[in-house]
Amino acid sequence: MTFDEIVYAPAGLSYLEKRDFRLNLEHPPCGKYLLSIPLYIFGFKGDYESQFFKEQNQIKFGKNFYFEKGNLKALNISRFVTIFITIIFSISVYLFVLKIFGKGCAIFSLIFFILYPDTIAHGSLATTDMFFSFFFFLSICFFYFFLKNFKNKYLFLTAIFSSFTILTRHQGLFLFPFYFLILFYNLIKRKISFKKVLVFSLIFIIFLYSFIWIFYFFKSYVYLKGTEKKLWLLPSAYVNGIFVSKNLISKRLSFFLGEIQTKNSKIFYIFSFFLKTPISIIILLFLSPFFKIFDKTKFFLFSFFFFFLISSIISPVSSHRYILFIYPFVFIISSIVSIELMKKNWDKIFLFILISFNIYSFFRFFPYPLSYVNEFIKKDKAYFYFVDSNLDWGQGLIALKKYIEKEKIDEIYLSYFGTAKPKYYGINFIPLPSYYQELYNPEDYPKEIFVEKDKFLAISITNLVGLYQPNYFVDFIDIKRPEKIIGGSIYIYKSKRDVKFEFQENSPLRWRIK
Repeated sequence: MTFDEIVYAPAGLSYLEKRDFRLNLEHPPCGKYLLSIPLYIFGFKGDYESQFFKEQNQIKFGKNFYFEKGNLKALNISRFVTIFITIIFSISVYLFVLKIFGKGCAIFSLIFFILYPDTIAHGSLATTDMFFSFFFFLSICFFYFFLKNFKNKYLFLTAIFSSFTILTRHQGLFLFPFYFLILFYNLIKRKISFKKVLVFSLIFIIFLYSFIWIFYFFKSYVYLKGTEKKLWLLPSAYVNGIFVSKNLISKRLSFFLGEIQTKNSKIFYIFSFFLKTPISIIILLFLSPFFKIFDKTKFFLFSFFFFFLISSIISPVSSHRYILFIYPFVFIISSIVSIELMKKNWDKIFLFILISFNIYSFFRFFPYPLSYVNEFIKKDKAYFYFVDSNLDWGQGLIALKKYIEKEKIDEIYLSYFGTAKPKYYGINFIPLPSYYQELYNPEDYPKEIFVEKDKFLAISITNLVGLYQPNYFVDFIDIKRPEKIIGGSIYIYKSKRDVKFEFQENSPLRWRIK
């Protein structure tokens, strides 16, 4: 279970069962409905009398649902929904590119989409990233077709899927300035009449406004910390969710270029794009100016640059998954360049080398694609650039269990970054300081921890760099020389000396090392 998976489906289930949106208010409900509808159908129930629900503690509510109530199989059901949507997404990429650019481009786009590690990583998790990317892609494609022939069906489809996009993540609101700029440009060029622009705007607003009320069950209020908040023009849960999301982003710590930052860097996405995009795709993008393809690609080029730029400026979150939705445009441009390379024999050989290298790059991190970085940096040095969901989202527990059994390790110390319970996976461990585990599984933590020399330590890389807690481990391990990297996210070390941790109740450092 990855970090956010513990939240989304249980929150969505609470919306369906209780018509109450207090949990995970920061994100709109559409994606969470998709994850939770099968659970609702199969009769899974949340504990709405628990203190966790009343206090809006979404992680403890999810922990209670999955682990205490024994509903971990519900996670696989929700994951199946994501896998199904990802398959539909893949087919849609092929069909849309086929209709616009032909079979060759469609095949290359599909290959690039499938071989992109984050497609496999996020396309198999019970989270909303792939839903958002899918709805976003459909919105842009139907808008493209609308601009070409102004058919009503494309107008309505654009409005519907744009509404789904906005109701999956607030980042979908970026569609507003994009549509405005494109329509304004076409209006100036007299490619579209003012009447059509007006009709598009009205239909879009009507659909969006209607869907917002429908998705929030026509409820104008939300309970926040026991207080009922009401609005009338829009559901209070939706409006408050925007402000809660903005507030959380402003307070969120991040790790970038070896430093902990209190503000997310506006250049983070530049680095993450060049380090988490396959090198072959980057080369194809850089080759695009050398071919006469601008007229073919200008709409998708503008889409890519516009959404990349606005994401960096307005909503900089140090998590690469927040720009996954731009990648279909990247793959479309790369596929058009690939078709151009197919026209000459020597270029065909070069293209074959690029695709072969792409396949090799993909399998370097299989079966843990979430931790993917390209060959510009070494695997074990990636944590210098970023951590958290970019490398370590709590995905390594099953791999750790297998490693312990294979190596026949009798005793291991664990500092795990995640919301899952390691003991539920059959991992017998001695706990090391781990902020989120202490917060959500305090029963596993004694007041004193004694680590003997030469004992095995398993440390999640996010904890290792000290993002959400002090770096307790640097003085008694060789941080640059792990014994093994498990699941791309958990580093195995041996302690260099005896160490004693003492818990300090009222100290911000929490643990004192002796």
